[in-house]
Amino acid sequence: MTEVNLGDSRKVQSIVPKLYIKDSGTDYDTGEEHNGLWSGGTLLAPTGYADFGHWKFLEDVGNVAFNNRIRSLRGLHLAGVNRSSDGVSTYVSYALPDEEPLSAVSPYYYMMMGLGGSFSETSQFDQFLQNPGFDFDMRFMFDMWAYFKTPPQNNGDRQILISFHCEVGTAGGATNDHILTVGIVNESGVLKMFTEYCNDERGGSAVSEVESTTAADLIYPDGLGSEGGLHHVGFIFDRLALDTGVIKFALDGNGPEGFYVDGNYIPKTSGVTTAWYLGDHQVGGTYLDTNPLIGCEINGNPSFSGTQSNGLPSFKSHLLAKIYSVSMTSIASEAEITEARMNTLHNLKFNIPRSPSKVDFSERFEYEGKNLLQDIGTIKQVLESQRGHFHVTVSQVKARN
Repeated sequence: MTEVNLGDSRKVQSIVPKLYIKDSGTDYDTGEEHNGLWSGGTLLAPTGYADFGHWKFLEDVGNVAFNNRIRSLRGLHLAGVNRSSDGVSTYVSYALPDEEPLSAVSPYYYMMMGLGGSFSETSQFDQFLQNPGFDFDMRFMFDMWAYFKTPPQNNGDRQILISFHCEVGTAGGATNDHILTVGIVNESGVLKMFTEYCNDERGGSAVSEVESTTAADLIYPDGLGSEGGLHHVGFIFDRLALDTGVIKFALDGNGPEGFYVDGNYIPKTSGVTTAWYLGDHQVGGTYLDTNPLIGCEINGNPSFSGTQSNGLPSFKSHLLAKIYSVSMTSIASEAEITEARMNTLHNLKFNIPRSPSKVDFSERFEYEGKNLLQDIGTIKQVLESQRGHFHVTVSQVKARN
């Protein structure tokens, strides 16, 4: 508080200082809740949460979202998307005209787990989509944080979360094509979350499907006419849990596998119980020779052409959503990812790991600020009135997540 002379309106009557300290941030090893739950292994050989890939869309520009766990591995290639930010975080969304589904399929809108190796996206599109290729044994958990916009409006319309495709198979010269697809479908006005999985080694149209109306209702609580809102949606698939052709989409001692919405396990409400292909779709990388796609699927079962301008393959069923974070975790043992773990992951939200951020330690938040602190190196603070002395010394500060 400064001295005040009555009648002099130019005098400063009071100053309320705001003290912000930028903490050290967290990573996969220093986040106090994150550490131990998901951060197994080493930096170069992670075994914990998002060991396969964790993509947060923090880069402001460009067509690559780097894997935040190991930046040099498994970048996510973005094509036909917009980057932006809102009151929640930074995000990407497909740059669709009027934010509506494409009226015709297109080779220019897709997100791919991989960067195409040394091949050109435009002139070597077929090889670009197949490099590095995923020698993946189909034991994984996939999840994303997204603000879901308008659901599929017409009968048969789909919006895809993740899709696995294979152009050329090796078993008897068969073409595998569609291997596994997870998304939302409109079936005669009823929204369902579905898993579509090939029921023989050929794939393609030979697929079986498991559905959950409950999961779709949680994502779109107000139905077809409204946006779904912000949700954490996950999916678990473990090929070793295929029991005589039946995937265990139910809570039991060997599960659970299946759908998750906002941390909670959602069982199937309909779908086949037989004819799931028991193979692992992984023979030297050939069975999954096309990189997995996020937020779309390949149209039909095309014979890939060389250049992008030829239009084969093309993409459809784009997800209408603001996607904030995506991750994929390998499953090492059956029932490794439980409902309790998924619920904890949901509660951590998607801001972990996070960059150093400002924490308000002004008087208004004095007690909250102290409670936020996890570790303090040195903090010294001197505030004096009238002369306006202000001195702060900060060595190292870590705030809780």
